[in-house]
Amino acid sequence: MPLIEFGRIPGIRRLVRSQRAIQAGLGENTWQLAIIGDDIVSLLEAARALETRTLALETRTLALADMIETVEGLLRAAPTQADAAAIQSRLDALETQSRHDHRAVIDALEMHDKQSLGRLDALRESLAASSGLTSPVTDPAIEVELCADLLPLLDERSAIDVGAHRGEFARSLADGGASVLAVEPNEELALHLEDRFKDSSVVVRQVAAWETNGRAQLYLAKDKTPDGAFGDLTLFSSLQARQGVWGLEQAPGAMVQTATVDQLRQDAGWPEQIGLVKIDVEGSELEVLRGLGSTRPEALLVEYWGEEYIFATDSSRAGIKPLLDAIEPHGLGCWLALIHRGDSVWFDVNPRSVPADTWGNVLFVQDRETFAAVTAWCAGHLARYPAPGPTT
Repeated sequence: MPLIEFGRIPGIRRLVRSQRAIQAGLGENTWQLAIIGDDIVSLLEAARALETRTLALETRTLALADMIETVEGLLRAAPTQADAAAIQSRLDALETQSRHDHRAVIDALEMHDKQSLGRLDALRESLAASSGLTSPVTDPAIEVELCADLLPLLDERSAIDVGAHRGEFARSLADGGASVLAVEPNEELALHLEDRFKDSSVVVRQVAAWETNGRAQLYLAKDKTPDGAFGDLTLFSSLQARQGVWGLEQAPGAMVQTATVDQLRQDAGWPEQIGLVKIDVEGSELEVLRGLGSTRPEALLVEYWGEEYIFATDSSRAGIKPLLDAIEPHGLGCWLALIHRGDSVWFDVNPRSVPADTWGNVLFVQDRETFAAVTAWCAGHLARYPAPGPTT
């Protein structure tokens, strides 16, 4: 008879994990943490008591199984029919008791599982009501807002916006007092940025950030869908010849100048430590990261695509693990993921993987106190990502 593996009961697993999730969601409501913490402790104590009972019942079940085996041996050696009948009756009684004890274990665990899940759901609802959190929010510009509020916490008020597009991110940082280098290889977009940011603290460079200085082919997108489903095609300009996305074709455009982030920083006359680097380059993020060189950003925002996301046609680049590996030498040991699915956005702290069907951004932060402030900001604006499923 198989033993019941206590740690695999879903309610117990969620119970053990819940305190960390609730702490992250509380933000500044530390006074309520003690109240909710007491409830979690009582649930954990009940779980441990149930585990003790479960182990005792399983021990008894094993003992009964040994007794059954012994009685079966006696039955085979029974000298008379009467002896055999008596032993068979004893054997039947032992098997009945064994099944009863095993059922008792299952029923107890299922009941505790149901009760613990109900109490945890009630705690989550109480937390959301008291802290004003909603799950999830709809805000495609959440990264812009986050980095605008992050800027005053940084020592350096300088930023490099790699893949500046039409300048929404650069404008937000400039409005906060930052000197911004807007990097955009698409000529149409670069001309738009120069017009938008004339007489401002934003300097526009029509160049593609890359792992080396030189020249490269820029690919421009063409929408082959009957209803123009992809909208603004300038969003999809890339140095990567993306293939396999239905309805989207990438054709060679102009040859463009490339430069590393480190070279761009030096050209601007900035020191090695700068405030923020944002990278959104439609699949070339790893090459840009390899060009950081001696540049040391206090914060670094990088886009990711999950393995099952529509544009993630190269699995070796998908998810956040390649980003984590590329960042490791640069001393940015704290990070959080802003996870997008459709119009919904969540966050997660120091994840090693993300849901495969999502896209989003990973924010790496150098200073632990600053990272704590960023995490609190996210807890006040977003819900922690709750959903299980395939991750990359």
